[in-house]
Amino acid sequence: MSQINPHITFNGNCRDAMTFYKDSLNATLDIITVGQSPMAAQFPAHMADCILHSSLKKGEMVVLASDRIVLMKR
Repeated sequence: MSQINPHITFNGNCRDAMTFYKDSLNATLDIITVGQSPMAAQFPAHMADCILHSSLKKGEMVVLASDRIVLMKR
C-alpha cells in the first residue's frame, strides 16, 4: 500500500506545533535543530534552535516538519 508523508514548514514555531501534535496523538517525536547539524557553523548563531528536521510517528503515520530557514547572501 502506498503512503503519503506530508512535510509541513513552520515560520519559527515548529517545535511548539509538533510537540502539541505529539502530546495530542500520543506519538513519537524526533527533532534535529540547526545547532545539532554537522553544518551548524554555516548558519548564523541565532538560528541554532531552529528546527532543521522533525518527524512525528504514530503507527504507520509519519509527518515531517521543519522551520522555514532562509539564508541571505551578503
